[in-house]
Amino acid sequence: MNWLSESLNEEGYDLQSRIKNSNWKNKIETLRTVMDERSMASRQEKWVPPKDTKPVQCPQYPERMPPSVTDIADSEYQEFRSKIVKRYMQALIGETWSSLEVAHNLPQSLDDELLNDIYWNSPFSRFLTSEFTDNDLTIFQTFFEQKSSEDILYKIDHSHLKDQKTYPGVYIASVIGLFRLIDEGLQVVSISINDKSFTPNQGESWERARLFLLQGSSLSLVGGVHASLHFPTDSVIAITRQYIPENNPIAKIIEAHSYLQLPLNYGVRWSPRSYAHNSPREIYTAFPGPREDVFHGFMTYYEGIEGNSAYPNYQFPLSPPEFPGPYCKALKQYYDVILEFCRTVANQSDLNNLVQWADELNALVPGFPSGKEITDSEILARVLTGYIHSVSVWHYLEHTLYSRLPVHHNPHRIRVEPPTGNDLKTEWWQRTRHTDLFRQEIARRMFYESHTVRNMLEVEYGFENESLIDAAKRFKKGLTKVDKNLPKELQLLHDMACSIQF
Repeated sequence: MNWLSESLNEEGYDLQSRIKNSNWKNKIETLRTVMDERSMASRQEKWVPPKDTKPVQCPQYPERMPPSVTDIADSEYQEFRSKIVKRYMQALIGETWSSLEVAHNLPQSLDDELLNDIYWNSPFSRFLTSEFTDNDLTIFQTFFEQKSSEDILYKIDHSHLKDQKTYPGVYIASVIGLFRLIDEGLQVVSISINDKSFTPNQGESWERARLFLLQGSSLSLVGGVHASLHFPTDSVIAITRQYIPENNPIAKIIEAHSYLQLPLNYGVRWSPRSYAHNSPREIYTAFPGPREDVFHGFMTYYEGIEGNSAYPNYQFPLSPPEFPGPYCKALKQYYDVILEFCRTVANQSDLNNLVQWADELNALVPGFPSGKEITDSEILARVLTGYIHSVSVWHYLEHTLYSRLPVHHNPHRIRVEPPTGNDLKTEWWQRTRHTDLFRQEIARRMFYESHTVRNMLEVEYGFENESLIDAAKRFKKGLTKVDKNLPKELQLLHDMACSIQF
């Protein structure tokens, strides 16, 4: 435990005062339990992808995951180690004790008002959809029968979780939340757990339903839709480097927003120490089940579920996102500024030289335009916009806003069974464990918090054309204008990463 003592001293803690004033023994016991879990866990089989100059299919799940770039320059890898891996290690050593503090702190009370605020203002709002399946209409039949003509209802649907396995004593559930749109945002109406609906007057059952909904959203974000901001654009970077000369403005734009992405994404997908692989041998892994089920979540959102609007299949974005709430509104405002910039670049590009590039990507990335389609300058502008917006604005905001949610309010592991309607009273500390919360908190600091290395306003495109140089200057001014007019909690441009750096 020497490294823990060093961590305490580095953080300025006086051990004697902690002994007198806190439940330090319980925190040490939590850490001891996690270390015991680590020592008893067996090593997972290492997944090794084939190495190729072009993006390759995942050997474990061919065609079910975005292709992976496995041929990464040593210079990029070393930059990743010095900028990202070093920070991981610093957090792992230097923030262990404060993460234990969080795991043992009494959380803010979770009520319906807070739940409504989370689903309106956080990235969980991206799951809101107003289209319902026949099964939804059956589950919530009473509420649809009582619905007035003015009422607008949305659902949050994580029913795919019914197909995922968990570790012993850990629970997840097929969960659907029903919300009503109101002037202030959202009002929760009902939550369905395993096709049984619950309402706010059902005490313990409702409290559990609420927690399972938040768990489902958390797992579906970090173990689902967020992956589509990371991995599909790897192919765009690799194919651009192979097919478009580096002095071409298109190549300059792609390259400027590729910083650290390929080695970081390679690590997420293939390192046995990756958070996504969920090895119990790492103290920062907190998913509820084996890595195969973590990747099942990725695949579900990549492939989609036919007939359920909550699970559209991945398509390369050629238009801004569309869902309710201030989070999406901010994303759309940035999208418009990026599109204006990219139209200028597209209008000054030789489109005929991009045909082979587009055809290659059309075969690798769902929804990417073909060579024939890319000769339309508006299509090219939207391709460039979709790329920049995904790897910078959307990715950064999603990390930043999600990382603000306390781990107590979106636990990846729940230790009580899903509600049935006749449930015995439990306390918050019975619904999850301190070890689970510690694991998730240290992961939040290492992987979810935004730790920007190079921000949007620092990007240099290296244009030689005066018109494009002026366009880049106007672009940064446009970003600044958007930021200034956003609500204060969304004014984040000063730190917004220009690429996938975490």
